[in-house]
Amino acid sequence: MAKFPSFLSFVLDNPIRAFFTDRKNLIEKTGIREGMTILEVGCGNGFFTPYLSKAVGKDGKIIAIDLQKEMIEKLRGKIKREGLNHMETIIGDIGEINLLQTSIDFIFIYYCYHELEDKNGAVKKFKDVLKEQGSLFIAEPKFEVKLKRKEKMKKLLQSEGFILSEEWASLFSYYLRFKKKI
Repeated sequence: MAKFPSFLSFVLDNPIRAFFTDRKNLIEKTGIREGMTILEVGCGNGFFTPYLSKAVGKDGKIIAIDLQKEMIEKLRGKIKREGLNHMETIIGDIGEINLLQTSIDFIFIYYCYHELEDKNGAVKKFKDVLKEQGSLFIAEPKFEVKLKRKEKMKKLLQSEGFILSEEWASLFSYYLRFKKKI
């Protein structure tokens, strides 16, 4: 993934971004439920992580991955401050991590799919780790990802066995939810 500079991580948590991103409502719309195991790809400093944690409850689990050690360290601080205890953090590339096959209920990717260097490898990893009927949610910024690029992303995911189950847009974002084909 391309790296968002960790020294600018305060930008990710600023009140203006929070105002324009209704995290609780978005997570509800994705279909995330209590007890799920979520893989948060490109978690950064944890803009969504506490909300995902609340959504899965004490019986669920969040596995948050980012390439940058500094971002994961900031996320770990947030986890400690907010008392989130069903979390695992991983520093690394999604294509290279070791997760059990079919161990994940839901993959959550917010504003970073376009930064994945090896999209084919990442999509194969998503398919491997998702349980049958597992879901993959991707949100991408319209200012960064134009329509043609979004369509290319959909084709890649569909060619690897994902079924588009829902698609919508807002002023700033595209949202896509896929199901793993059985």
